[in-house]
Amino acid sequence: SIVIFPEGRLSNGKEMQRAQTGAIRLAIESGCPLLPLGIYTPPKFVKMFRGRLANRESFGSWQIGGSCYVFIGKAWNLALEMQKLQQHPSVRAIHQATGELRDLLANLVDNAADLSRNLSFH
Repeated sequence: SIVIFPEGRLSNGKEMQRAQTGAIRLAIESGCPLLPLGIYTPPKFVKMFRGRLANRESFGSWQIGGSCYVFIGKAWNLALEMQKLQQHPSVRAIHQATGELRDLLANLVDNAADLSRNLSFH
């Protein structure tokens, strides 16, 4: 099992970035299902860091205390879907599936954020 963040970078609580196709391509090639996770940490528990790395501005965020909320989606087996349709995925199909994955992840993150707001002990 591996974890892949399709955006390829941290969103730092901002709107999700455009997803890359790597997770979809790996899932199709390997035959392994994707298990989408929406992860949300309330901003009050996140510390932002800025610095320079290789003469480029760099930034990141770390969870400092508090809770992290995770919403788990339904497993998605793209290779099996493609096999049932008896088609090899085109570049267009891969990009379409990547968009679907991004939208699914955005919904799961929203669900995790809603969960954090609805729980009174955080």
